[in-house]
Order: sequence, then C-alpha cells, then structure tokens
Amino acid sequence: MTSFKKLFAVLFFSFSILPSTSFAIAVGTYKLANHPDGGAASPYYGLRLDGLIGGNSSDTFTFDFDDASSDMKLDYDGSSIRIYGTAFGGRDIGSSYAIGSTAIWTIDFTYSVGVSQPGGEGGLDDVTVTGTGGTCCNNFGSISSSFGTWGLTDQSNRKGLFFQMGDEGGVGHRGYDGISGWGWMNHYWTGSLNPDDNNTDPARHLYSSDWLFTMEKVAVIPEPSVWLLFALGLAGLTFVRKKRAA
Repeated sequence: MTSFKKLFAVLFFSFSILPSTSFAIAVGTYKLANHPDGGAASPYYGLRLDGLIGGNSSDTFTFDFDDASSDMKLDYDGSSIRIYGTAFGGRDIGSSYAIGSTAIWTIDFTYSVGVSQPGGEGGLDDVTVTGTGGTCCNNFGSISSSFGTWGLTDQSNRKGLFFQMGDEGGVGHRGYDGISGWGWMNHYWTGSLNPDDNNTDPARHLYSSDWLFTMEKVAVIPEPSVWLLFALGLAGLTFVRKKRAA
C-alpha cells in the first residue's frame, strides 16, 4: 500500500467514527422541549399530570420544558429509556399558571421493561414500550418539588402501547415534523404500596396524564484522540502532495 493509500485509510477511519447524523432513533442523550400540539396549551408543556395535587381530574397540571429554569433530557441506550431533569410547572388555568401553584419540579422516570425497536403505531423505526397482561405499572419514576413527592408509573393506551418515540414513519406525531416522545402516566403518593390499575389510589390514571414532548439529539464531541488522528492524517496528506509536487 502506498503512503497516499495509507493516509486515505486513516482519514476514512477518522470520519467513520465521528457521530452519526442519521435521523433514525439512535442511542445517546436527547434534549427535550414542549410539543406544539399539547391539548392544554398554552402554557405549552412536555408533561401533563392532571389532578396531581388534590386528585381532582379537572385541575390541569402541566410542566413547561421550554422554561428558562427547565432542563429535561432523555437517555436511550438501546434497551432502556430514562427521562430526567427539572421542569417549571403548576396548575394550568388557561393562559397562565394559578398563583401559588408553581415550582421547579425534579422528574426522573425509567422505562426498562418492554422497550423495543422497531415498532409502534405508524412508524416502523420508532422505539416503543409495550406490554401485555395489564394496563399499568411496569416501569416507575418520581416527581417532586416543594409541594411534595409523588411516584409515577406507566399506563398503556389499552392497546398494549405505553410509550413511543420517533416520527411515525416520517409523518410526524400530531403534526410535528421531527422526533417526538409520547406516552401515558399514573401518579401516586410516594410511600403507597403496590400501585394497581383499578383507577383508585394508590395509583391513579387521571385523564389527561401523559408525556408529550419533542426531542433533539445532543451533539457528541469526539474524544481529543480522534481529532488528533484526523489532524495528523490531513497533515500527512498535505506533506505527501507537496513532496510529489517537488
């Protein structure tokens, strides 16, 4: 192999290990934002848990993922999904939050059971969380603030789908031209035992209680050694060209 071919091989290898720009759902970390088609908008939201405080399903509680004090992310490793961070939110009264109802909420939820790809309604390359033999309580998490702490569990759409993230085969979820995440939730007081699916405490599914957010992959910066390898390859290629020209 000539020096030029060797250098070309080095450059090709360097490019091959740079982060992928594929639109398909890839493993990694995603930044979450409000979905433009939230049913309670505005305020727009990425999570809605009606009746969270007090249990009255007519009380709409939403969490604004776009607020300056919010920082919500999603980690996907191919077999589990973790949604976590902080979000500003409170009781939504139409165009604003009720006075005295808002806080910075800490949210942490992990899907480790039923995660699969491909699948989903309308999207062959979407990631889904599915299950059988019940409609709730395969995956768990929590939400907390100065108002207290509540447990969270997943809830199916009664067709076996608990959560989905993707673009529904390029169509986009509810009109959003990009990657969305959506799924149904239950909430209950932390300390309650054996959350169930009888629509009473300790686990309650109050409509509407669900995730609805958009996702954008956080850019991965290559290790310094990758950039060094790339720079050395370019320098070597320049040297070979100059030598041949001479």
